[in-house]
Amino acid sequence: MKAVLRLFAVGFLSISFFGYVEPIASIAASGSAQTDPGDSAPAQVEAAPGDDWVWTDWRPGQYALADDGESIWVGTAMGLLRWDKAASSYERITRFEGFPQNQVYAVIVDAAGNRWFGGDGGLSRLDNQNRWTHFTAANSGLHSDFVDGIAVAVDGTVWTSHGLPDGAVSRLAP
Repeated sequence: MKAVLRLFAVGFLSISFFGYVEPIASIAASGSAQTDPGDSAPAQVEAAPGDDWVWTDWRPGQYALADDGESIWVGTAMGLLRWDKAASSYERITRFEGFPQNQVYAVIVDAAGNRWFGGDGGLSRLDNQNRWTHFTAANSGLHSDFVDGIAVAVDGTVWTSHGLPDGAVSRLAP
């Protein structure tokens, strides 16, 4: 059974359901959102007509999400999930399928449609032809194989954060 949620703001973006308030950690352009990843049980919600949101999932360990138009990509504590919107089905991508990381902390889609994923195994890119490229400290300019944040500049430069005490970030030229 799906519960209907009301989106509102009180100093921060949050959702309210049955009297509980959860901060929203990320919102995809499609209107899909995810609650605070620091919470013991984050939720994914989707925009519904009007101001209501519909509860679609409740899974601990969801860290990030992005919408590429055809799929919603969710970084989790157990790999990557891809929700195919047209087929209403999902695919789990983990180390068993050749993906280099089990924990995916950052997900972003750049202006060219490339999907970028950061986690405990470095940085991965899935291009428009569905070809994977994996970047690690050993084969690129990454400071660490732990990637917890990704930003892509207008010129295509990719910046990653690594959770390092000195705040170091890495830069990958386009």
